[in-house]
Amino acid sequence: MYHYQHRIGYSDLGSTGTISPGTVVDYFQDCSTFQAESLGVGVSLLETVHRAWIMAYWQIEFLRFPRMEEVVDIATYPYKLKGPFGYRCFSLKGKEGELLARADSLWVFMDMEKGIMVRTPKEVADAFKLDQRMDMEKRNHKVKMPEDLEEQPPFRVRKSDIDTNGHVNNAVYVKLSQEFIPDGMVARSLRAEYKNSAMFGERIVPFVKQEDGVLYVELCSEDGKAFTAMEFGLEKSGC
Repeated sequence: MYHYQHRIGYSDLGSTGTISPGTVVDYFQDCSTFQAESLGVGVSLLETVHRAWIMAYWQIEFLRFPRMEEVVDIATYPYKLKGPFGYRCFSLKGKEGELLARADSLWVFMDMEKGIMVRTPKEVADAFKLDQRMDMEKRNHKVKMPEDLEEQPPFRVRKSDIDTNGHVNNAVYVKLSQEFIPDGMVARSLRAEYKNSAMFGERIVPFVKQEDGVLYVELCSEDGKAFTAMEFGLEKSGC
């Protein structure tokens, strides 16, 4: 297991005075990147051979969102590597080991020049020590959307949304989607399926529906191609 500590700063916070689901995803993504770099198989190496780990699916449970000045421990480890697929767990803990969030995730190893999945090289796979999957419910990697989603005003992809792989970063999609969480509600879970990559300058069209304590958000291209499908489990804030 790899972990690092982070002191929550003002710039981490949203309007509620706590961090948001998208910030948790930022922390988790950084943690996996730090681990790979520490083992010599991170972005610094993979970019030289036009390879990258691309996010395919998040399943996250949010128990409590920490506030400014709290020191949190972010941890991760892979539990399965098979062909082009990598399966990885994460945790966010607070003072004295309080569990704040935990996650399961699926990543795909990609040839970025050809835009295709490729088998994880042996030297990359061998660098990681595998552990058992975290004790949390296992959900389907496909996030099914209701049929009667309501179209929302579109927006254009900004330069600041793009990462080193040349497309919108997976955490950005979460931050865009969490904008539709109603006031007075808080996310307690997130499932996110990543389907296609949005590029700089493209227009993203959101489709949204809330029913039975669940917020569904699908971010699509103007021609109807889905970039992501997300499902937030909601409850009233303060519960």
